[in-house]
Amino acid sequence: MHDGLSALEIGHFDIVLTDLSLPDSDGFESIERLISINQRIPIVVLSGQEDEDFSLKAVEMGAQ
Repeated sequence: MHDGLSALEIGHFDIVLTDLSLPDSDGFESIERLISINQRIPIVVLSGQEDEDFSLKAVEMGAQ
């Protein structure tokens, strides 16, 4: 997550593709951190979670 946030701060990207289980960021914290850097970039989340509530919460927080 650290490397991705650094790249997002200095570069131009059309989309963010991320997992919610990273070594240095976990769960919804990842979405919050990405949005804090760029509120307009679409965030697509990959996850091994098979929990519909988990997925809905990610979308409510701003993930696509």
